[in-house]
Amino acid sequence: MSAVMSFGLTGCLDNDVDDAPAPTPVAYISFYHGSPDAPDLNVLVDEEKINNQAFKYSNASSYLSLTTGNHEIAFTPVTGSDAIVDTTINFKEDNIYSLYTVNTLQDIEMLVVEDSLVTPGTGKAAVRLINLSPDAPAVDVTIAGGAATPEFMNLGFKGNTQFVQVTDGTHSFQVKEAGTENVLVAPTSLTLEPGRSYTLIVRGFQTPPAGNSNGLALQVIRNY
Repeated sequence: MSAVMSFGLTGCLDNDVDDAPAPTPVAYISFYHGSPDAPDLNVLVDEEKINNQAFKYSNASSYLSLTTGNHEIAFTPVTGSDAIVDTTINFKEDNIYSLYTVNTLQDIEMLVVEDSLVTPGTGKAAVRLINLSPDAPAVDVTIAGGAATPEFMNLGFKGNTQFVQVTDGTHSFQVKEAGTENVLVAPTSLTLEPGRSYTLIVRGFQTPPAGNSNGLALQVIRNY
């Protein structure tokens, strides 16, 4: 549940080389496949495929540089060419974005989150939470024992928090239905390194449809 998944990227992101290049304003973007019944995908920027292997459910990319301004971002099934998500986004200079495919395949959409990364203090890591489960209730996520903060409370579908600092080390995170003691995900042990930033993702179906094994889980992605 806590493994960081990645996929290879090539193509149009910052590939131009010049003998005397002028500084080019850039933004930074990452991708995450969070639709629990969608197929493996290709990622297209301005109609150019940038992945060199299938973008599978729960896969994430590192941050990639992209020239600022409007860019068309699309996702297509690896077995077809028709986009299941296609939108144009204006990317601003030096801003950092995470782009998530979310919801069920029937209602799939792109969630764009502008990241406000923080530099953790000595002995600290930075953590935020995003809820990508399309059928789970709002959640509370806490660290077992309460010896370390944060506590993320009453976060609904597509909700996301700011990064907050937490003591580094190994902690047991608990996911419960908001305002109750109803445990939705068994306590999950995650190791946070000092000076690093992480996104905790509640993902998957609370009640998976027939033939789908992507049940509710807590995943950690290291942002940097």
